[in-house]
Amino acid sequence: MWKMKVEKVGTGIQWDEEITRKNDNFKWVKISKKCSEEKALEYAEKLVSNFNSTLREGESARKVVGVFFDDN
Repeated sequence: MWKMKVEKVGTGIQWDEEITRKNDNFKWVKISKKCSEEKALEYAEKLVSNFNSTLREGESARKVVGVFFDDN
């Protein structure tokens, strides 16, 4: 599965998350294994941008550090 390395802005704290997207039925699904790294990065940046635009009280902005494919 494709994963993204994200960082909490201003802290240096990083972690990995699955990259997901909404399908035509508005359900969250993993992106395809056949997806290119460039497309995976595009999905990741869109996902984090959406998260950052809907921050709730106490949540911190995030940024994408990179993407990678995890066979596990």
